[in-house]
Amino acid sequence: MKRALKRAWAAFEIEIDISFPFPVLECLFVVPLFLASSIALQVIPTFYARSDLFPDFFRPGDIVMFIDGVGIRVFAEALYSLNAIILFIIPMIITFNLARNLENGIMKTLLSYPIGRRKLLITKVCQVVILVWFAMISGLFFSVYVFTPVMNGMPSFILMSASLLALVFAVTTTTILIAIATKSTPATAILGSGLWFSFLFLAMSRTFSSIVRGIMNPVLMAVNLEGGALGFFTDITSADLMTSIAGTLSVGFLALIISFILFDRSEI
Repeated sequence: MKRALKRAWAAFEIEIDISFPFPVLECLFVVPLFLASSIALQVIPTFYARSDLFPDFFRPGDIVMFIDGVGIRVFAEALYSLNAIILFIIPMIITFNLARNLENGIMKTLLSYPIGRRKLLITKVCQVVILVWFAMISGLFFSVYVFTPVMNGMPSFILMSASLLALVFAVTTTTILIAIATKSTPATAILGSGLWFSFLFLAMSRTFSSIVRGIMNPVLMAVNLEGGALGFFTDITSADLMTSIAGTLSVGFLALIISFILFDRSEI
C-alpha cells in the first residue's frame, strides 16, 4: 500500500513539474483564489446596502434569522457569481495541460516515465480539484468570514461546497474525455465550455424537472435552496439537492471511466 502511494505521489510530482513549471502552477492557484475573494468582497457591501435601503423588507421576527444567516447568504450570492467562471476556467486548464500535451508530443514524454495511463488521468483530476475547488472555497469562506463573522448555517455551507465539488469534478472529467477523444486544443476549449454553459442555460430555463436541472448544475440548485431557506420561492428540497449532487458525481465518474478506456486504446 505504501509503495503504491509513493508511486502515485511520484507520478503526481512528475506530471506537475512537466505540465506546470514555475510560476504557472502558482498563478493557476492564485487566479481562482483572487476571483473568489474579490467577488465575495464585492457582494458583501451590496448585500448590506440592500438591507439598509429596504429595512421594511424584513419582518421584526426575521431580524435574528437575518443576522445569523447573513454570512451564508453572502457566500451563496458570491458562489452564484462564480458559477459561470468555473465553467470557463476548468476547460481552459484541461486544454492547457492535457489537449496541448497530446498535440505537441509532451504526453509521450510523460508516458515514458513509469506512470500508468490511468494514474496520469487521476493526477490531472486531482490537480484541477486542488487548483479550482479548494482555492475558490478557501477564498469565499475566509473573505465572507472576515467581514461577516456571524456565519451560522454550517449545513448550508457544506451542501454548497459539496455542490461546487461535484460540478468541478464533472466538468473536469467530461472535458478530459473531450480532450482524449478529439486531441485538439480548440475543440477541447470550445466543446468543454459550450457543453456546460448549455447545461447552465437549461438548468435556468425550468424546462426539465428539478432533479435533472440539479444534475446539470448543482451549484445553481444549492444557491436557490439557500434562497428558499430564507423565505424566497423555490421548488427544490435538500433531498433533491443531495440527489442532484450524487447524479452530477455519477456523470463525472462515468466520463472518467470512458476516458480510461479511450486513453488505454489511443495511440500517443
